Amino acid sequence: MAGPGFLSDAAAMTQAIQGFTECAANAKKTMSDLENDLTSTLAQYQGSQAIAFWNLHTELQEQMTVASREIDVMSDLVNKSFQNYGSGDSQVSDTLRQLAGSAGNSNTVLSRLGGV
Repeated sequence: MAGPGFLSDAAAMTQAIQGFTECAANAKKTMSDLENDLTSTLAQYQGSQAIAFWNLHTELQEQMTVASREIDVMSDLVNKSFQNYGSGDSQVSDTLRQLAGSAGNSNTVLSRLGGV
């Protein structure tokens, strides 16, 4: 069974993950809204202004694509970190149980240290 400190930390980690997921979704929505605004604004320009605005639009679109990929990578890393954190308690618990079970065996290090 997990200790109260671990459970408290796990609850905080869960809230942090939810907050990150919400922020990532909001950032992607904001970028999508900006893309739509830029596309609709483009129609208001003509000639050299239209070309300059199109170049700006293209640059921003490339940067938003990179940012979106980075958000995906960060989301993946954050979720993997959370999964590893959650499994860490049971892994440590299992290891300690194995160690406790081994401590009573006559061929263990503890037995040898005791002169048995």
